[in-house]
Amino acid sequence: MDTVTSMKAFCAVVQEGGFSAAGRKLKLSKVLVSKYVGQLEDRLGARLFYRTTRKVRLTPTGEAYYLRVTPLLHELDDIEARVRDEHGEPEGLLRVAAPTSFAEIHLMPLVAAMLEKYPGLMLDIRLADRYVDLLEEQVDLAVRIGYLPDSSLVAQKLADIPVVWCASATYLERQGTPQTPADLMRHRVVFDSNYSGGDYWPVAQEGGIARLPLHKRVSVNSARAAKELALAGMGLARLPAFVIGDELASGELRPVLQEYWPEASAVYAVYPHRRHLSVRVRLFVEEAKVYFGTNPPTPPLV
Repeated sequence: MDTVTSMKAFCAVVQEGGFSAAGRKLKLSKVLVSKYVGQLEDRLGARLFYRTTRKVRLTPTGEAYYLRVTPLLHELDDIEARVRDEHGEPEGLLRVAAPTSFAEIHLMPLVAAMLEKYPGLMLDIRLADRYVDLLEEQVDLAVRIGYLPDSSLVAQKLADIPVVWCASATYLERQGTPQTPADLMRHRVVFDSNYSGGDYWPVAQEGGIARLPLHKRVSVNSARAAKELALAGMGLARLPAFVIGDELASGELRPVLQEYWPEASAVYAVYPHRRHLSVRVRLFVEEAKVYFGTNPPTPPLV
């Protein structure tokens, strides 16, 4: 029995939700996929799936086996890709998770350039404004913005990302421009809920960062949506500069209290520690550093 092929068939059934779908993914018949999984169960002496006429689901043993075998198959793919890439153009699938607004505005040109440069490379870009567990969701690399917590992941900085306090010109003319952080207490605020901090904004002050409670008028989990609300005069907003560069340049949005902004956050590429790092991951990080070095996602702040 080809153990690796059986492992791949088993994982495909889990990921695709059934034998037929797994067969389509692997370009094998449903019968052959079932045969491979059956041989694997015979070899292990354990049932991996509960099977019915409608669906299959993992047994507890199958769940434990899947969690252990998945990283092994990724490692094998990485080793094979490394050998292939050392003797030719990079090829194969790279799964990348990224925050929606940043990816839509700034990541897609990089993706297009890489696909053009490396014909054998395939990219699966998954956009989500939430924390993505790389191992659990089988993602090779994530693009993340903000302050990274300590973890076992490797983080490579790609670019600085200032976060700007701003409001529309019409709002400031109507409500006045705050001169100190305390003035913010009487202003309405549009919150981008993708950023941590709840009902608070971080305020730079001597000795560290303070947390300022504010009047949250509206909260939305999209930086671009929060920008539109700020442009409509709904209140002050705290937004990443990469989203509002054009509006800052035109004066439609005006920065306020710049001397009280905390240090700029950054955009990072993060990936798991691996003995044999995928050439595709390393390639993406190298290309991203070069790209954002010449095409910074943040315009000069006015």
